[in-house]
Amino acid sequence: MKSLRFSLMITLSLCFWSVSVIGQEFRIAVDIPDLPDTTVILSHRYGLKIFADDTVRTDGKGHASFESKDKKPLGMYQIVLPGKKYAEFFVDKKQVFSIRTKASAPTDSLSFSDSPENSRFLKWQQDYTKLWNRSVQIQNRVKKGNLSPDSIQLFSKELVEIRQKTNQVWDDAIWE
Repeated sequence: MKSLRFSLMITLSLCFWSVSVIGQEFRIAVDIPDLPDTTVILSHRYGLKIFADDTVRTDGKGHASFESKDKKPLGMYQIVLPGKKYAEFFVDKKQVFSIRTKASAPTDSLSFSDSPENSRFLKWQQDYTKLWNRSVQIQNRVKKGNLSPDSIQLFSKELVEIRQKTNQVWDDAIWE
């Protein structure tokens, strides 16, 4: 009876230990095909400051992996590339996923595998950037002057519509 109880305790201990170890994994696979054999940095934001967490070197095909047996704190992170280029993403409770991008355009070519939260965040960034760029174009056009009152009124109406679309894009990203 004592040996059965001892075996049961060992088995349960191993089960709890394996669940806790497996649950602590952090791994982000990075694929940057146009950046072979180069150092990339994983960093995180804390307030307005950015802190380096890890550095890895890509292989000849631009593949690398940031790994740790411990989970990272939740928050916003970046993959920092040479030339002060970077791609931002979130680390949440699911800390095993893949990132693919190009060094020539890290944000524009960014994609995620196994991270629906980051895919939604990326879509929001892209939609917001389009709206922001259009807003800046309109504002610059109005600043140049030489516009009729009707044109100014049309541009003002479009800016209001852009602001509404921006709010809708935000709501869609949050509630999706």
